[in-house]
Amino acid sequence: MGDAVSWLRGIGLEGRSATAGREATCVRSVAAGRVESVLARAGVRCAPEVLTAGVARVGAVALNFHPDRIAADGRMVTEALLADGVYRSQFATGISNGGPPPR
Repeated sequence: MGDAVSWLRGIGLEGRSATAGREATCVRSVAAGRVESVLARAGVRCAPEVLTAGVARVGAVALNFHPDRIAADGRMVTEALLADGVYRSQFATGISNGGPPPR
């Protein structure tokens, strides 16, 4: 944790991790409701907390992005990520891999 705080301090975002933590706490119940809804539609009987605990214990998530690409709002992906503290999908940023969107 100390290394992360040092890095955030070095780029001027020392307090950002605390803000991100508060934001995550605020949206946790909304996210749990969405997960519960998806599980119900799929016919899976599992509490969201059980599922997310299992993913946290054994899962891994890879986020792939092009940090130098320009998003629809004119900012580079890295600028938006640092300023907003939010990873956005290609649908939110308007950046695609070059293929047509599914229809």
